[in-house]
Amino acid sequence: YKNDKAPSRVELDGNYSFSTLARDSLRETWLVADNKSTIIIEKIKNKSTFLGDIMVIEQGSKSGKNNVFTVSQEFAESRGFEKKGYRKNIKNGDIQRYVLADRGNVVIYTDNNANLQKFPNIYQYLQEHENELSARNEVAKGMYQWWRFDRPRNKAVFDAKEKLVVPYRAEHNRFAYDDMQFFNDGGDIRALVVKEGSPFLIKYLLALLNSTLLDWFYGFIGKAKGNSREYFNKPLAEIPIKNATLKEQQKLADLAEAMIEAKRCCARAQHDESGKPMSEADKKLFEQRIALIDSQINAAVYKLYRLTGPEIKVVEGK
Repeated sequence: YKNDKAPSRVELDGNYSFSTLARDSLRETWLVADNKSTIIIEKIKNKSTFLGDIMVIEQGSKSGKNNVFTVSQEFAESRGFEKKGYRKNIKNGDIQRYVLADRGNVVIYTDNNANLQKFPNIYQYLQEHENELSARNEVAKGMYQWWRFDRPRNKAVFDAKEKLVVPYRAEHNRFAYDDMQFFNDGGDIRALVVKEGSPFLIKYLLALLNSTLLDWFYGFIGKAKGNSREYFNKPLAEIPIKNATLKEQQKLADLAEAMIEAKRCCARAQHDESGKPMSEADKKLFEQRIALIDSQINAAVYKLYRLTGPEIKVVEGK
């Protein structure tokens, strides 16, 4: 309030939301929301399983020298780099809702188990940069070999047949599906893989995580950074995933698959080999298709979590 004037009771009633918290609810993971939101949050948590109990969540790897380890696909091919010695590369800006953008870069991946004798062309290239790789702080201290990544992380997670990836910071939930074994080189993403034996379909989880409802929920637990939120392991692990039958899961998984295909088709159309830009008419058709699938996913998620019409309006800010 201007001039430090204390607000009147009328102003408080008109401009603030109030909430009540039961003392026994003030555990480690408690959050503050107004009463309408609290009811919705309890519905979301009811008969749900935390994401951290059903998925492995791993931070992206970090090379410590991206200008050496990350090169273009064209460069890798021109130098005859052995294909098993590198992976497709993504940055957090390549992660869109449902799909990944491929900027055409690859990352040479070397952890403690790397046998560079099997990759002579890659090793020769790294030797050309041995001095600058050796100048990295922890290499200089003798903590690991000069040719290794700074932070290799869990290779198996990134090499998984299917995984989800999310940027470490974003304005809204932005989870993408990856079945092409992309690797990160800066630690600025999180990768998620379904745990062995878990009864959840990965594309069901993808649809839930990108839904308006769980995006709204994450606003209560994701630490704010300016206009963005942080997507670190702990808050990600606390997202409630509704326990659903295989039939219920498959419905949302099919919609997620339709969304992935629609977005990939749109991307292919925008990068047509003819070089012609997409027509406005075609662009509008793709946008309408994507918006329709989004609305179908949101409707199915609201039904799954048993939200009422008025509760949906709260979530959508209406």
